[in-house]
Amino acid sequence: MKDFRDKNMLVTGAASGIGRATALAFAAEGANLIIADVNEEGLKSAAEEIERLGRRAVWMRTDVSKPEEIAALAQLAIKEGGVDVLMNNAGVGLGSLIRDMEPADWQWIISINLWGAIYTIHQLLPQMIERGGGHIINVASGAGIVAVPVLGAYSTTKFALVGLSSVMRAELAHHNIGVSVVCPGVIRTPIFQTSKVKGLKLVLNEPPGWVGVTPEKAAKAIIKGVKRNRARILITPFMKILAVVNTILPGLVRAGNSRMAKRVERELRIKTDSKPQ
Repeated sequence: MKDFRDKNMLVTGAASGIGRATALAFAAEGANLIIADVNEEGLKSAAEEIERLGRRAVWMRTDVSKPEEIAALAQLAIKEGGVDVLMNNAGVGLGSLIRDMEPADWQWIISINLWGAIYTIHQLLPQMIERGGGHIINVASGAGIVAVPVLGAYSTTKFALVGLSSVMRAELAHHNIGVSVVCPGVIRTPIFQTSKVKGLKLVLNEPPGWVGVTPEKAAKAIIKGVKRNRARILITPFMKILAVVNTILPGLVRAGNSRMAKRVERELRIKTDSKPQ
């Protein structure tokens, strides 16, 4: 898809970060927006910005982990004329060693990062096929290409999105629906403030300005990737290099990760294991 004028786009996680920046970038390209997030104030603000660009914007507070709320969002989108471009962007982070994870921790992050995307696809894919084309953007992560210690649960959800996107791309090509998975690298977004940390003496702060790129630059890369129907959209230079290194020298990456995991467990883990009496 190369022309977005008068196309309808739905973006989850659109109140801030990559989701908001991409929604505004698509609006500047002529698209109308349906935006969703749990942050109502951020949604209202984003909708106002979209309307100042001369495009239509409707919003709905939506918890993507709840299928009934995604169903209501989909009904709103169809009422507004349907969806040509779907961007599954809503996501959360969790820093923890696997040994310290509880089932509830897994359920929380999977329900948002993975099930949220599955729910929107379930609700909206049939009408996209019926429309005869479109594009689906699943926002994964560099942690969906290279597994990183402490981000095991996060990586699990993002690896799943990478795999899901690959299968969907094959299945939907003959329906004229493109599928791209975005693996950004470090983007300066609020996810660092909303992420949870468990079992570690670790504070997740937003990276300094010289690390990574802004959401606005990420949005430009996403639009470029969609126009070229790229299967995988890598954004930061570091992510592009890491992806190549992981392909050519996977043993080197595994060795580095093993050393990192050992150091984290030795220096940052909060010791809570009970000793036998």
